[in-house]
Amino acid sequence: VRPPAAAGARQARNSAVAKKAIMSGLLLGYADPIASLVGPTYLGDDPNLKPYPYDPAKAKQLLADAGYPNGFSLTLNAYSGQSPKDKEIAQAVAGMLEKVGVKVNLTIREWGTFISEYRLHRRSPSYFISFGLPIWDHSQAFRSYLTTLSPASYYRDAEIERMSRASLTVVDTAQREKLLQQINNRIYNDAAFIFLYLGRTIYGVSKKVQWEPRTDERVWLYDVSMK
Repeated sequence: VRPPAAAGARQARNSAVAKKAIMSGLLLGYADPIASLVGPTYLGDDPNLKPYPYDPAKAKQLLADAGYPNGFSLTLNAYSGQSPKDKEIAQAVAGMLEKVGVKVNLTIREWGTFISEYRLHRRSPSYFISFGLPIWDHSQAFRSYLTTLSPASYYRDAEIERMSRASLTVVDTAQREKLLQQINNRIYNDAAFIFLYLGRTIYGVSKKVQWEPRTDERVWLYDVSMK
């Protein structure tokens, strides 16, 4: 997730990706840009953080300022068969990075192979992934992607690790929100991830079916009835 070491070079990757073009062209508009891991609908979001705007000229300048005037190379691990247009989106991101000088070796695997290798840390630390949370709180995403508590985490930052672990035990809502916002600010400025979008889940339901979607994305058939 973090190579290279300079935060400016990681910020350049965010500026290099045209998120709106991906959302309109590949997702037909069924997505919203985000400036965090899970977006504004979760406790701990900081509304003052705005998605990195698409600015390839700025991306090239940031790379030069960070000591990479000729760019750098990375391996981006992605998958197919798990989320809408996952392979195509990874390909689009790789192409956009290439245009500012980041040379991308894109590897795409079937989802089952990808996730098993990913959890065993058999892939490079640059990867494409999507996820959903059953609770409306940033702390679960932080635990999963920022701490050594999770096999899904490739990220290492001692202070963010400490703060993320602390967020799991704070029960006062106001204090919890403040701490989660502080974490969001740190990973935003560190550009730990290329923040892309919050996808919308689309259901096709017959008029004969009585059912309401759940916010945790689960589909319980015992909630379903027929007219």
